[in-house]
Amino acid sequence: MGALIVVLAFRVGLPLWRPVRHDLRVAQVSSAGPNTWSIMLSGRHLERLPTAGAQFMMWRFLRRELWWQAHPYSLSAAPQAGHLRITVKELGDHSTALSRLAPGTRVAFEGPYGVFTADARQSRNVLLVGAGVGTTPIRALLDDLPGDTHVVVLLRGRHSEDIAHLDEFERQVSKRHGPLHALTGPREAVRLDAPALGTLVPDIADRDVFICGPDDFTRTVIAAARDAGVPARHIHHEDFAF
Repeated sequence: MGALIVVLAFRVGLPLWRPVRHDLRVAQVSSAGPNTWSIMLSGRHLERLPTAGAQFMMWRFLRRELWWQAHPYSLSAAPQAGHLRITVKELGDHSTALSRLAPGTRVAFEGPYGVFTADARQSRNVLLVGAGVGTTPIRALLDDLPGDTHVVVLLRGRHSEDIAHLDEFERQVSKRHGPLHALTGPREAVRLDAPALGTLVPDIADRDVFICGPDDFTRTVIAAARDAGVPARHIHHEDFAF
């Protein structure tokens, strides 16, 4: 009986209580690239959430055609006072409907979940690698890394406008005095094997490598990083299916 009460409290009670406590609502929806939308959320006491950049939550938008569906989306910026942000690519009916959310729409959530956070790093040197909408948690992770972290960022997209928040990446990486590599073009023209990574990041073997993107992309970069000498314990990844 005790276990049942705990399960009900965390799986039913907490998701129902949090929207009341935090009064989370859609503040603004804006374009972040072709068929990609940033959703800014506002609420109360958000600083009390145990949230880190790059974690994901299960989101439920309380609109007639959406309230019964919960979908996972990662934060695309580190939490700020009174605000959270997610970035969504239109990949189906649900994500497409989010582009039409009206300000003031109430939002319920569960989480945060995931260990793809700055706490996983084991050194002061970090390589962040993202592709597709997988660049969005990378963007949030960049916010959360301590100021003394030496950061190299590698982003992949068919065109530069396909890389969500590229302008923010440029500003943040510039502040940290690190290089940013935006690799664009068709897949067959952009190599991501060990020699290519070694050319872009000569000291890759001495870095923690964080990877987020489609499954094939993630597997390719993991294999290339291992071949380039990165220890398995220094490779951290989050998968995104497209």
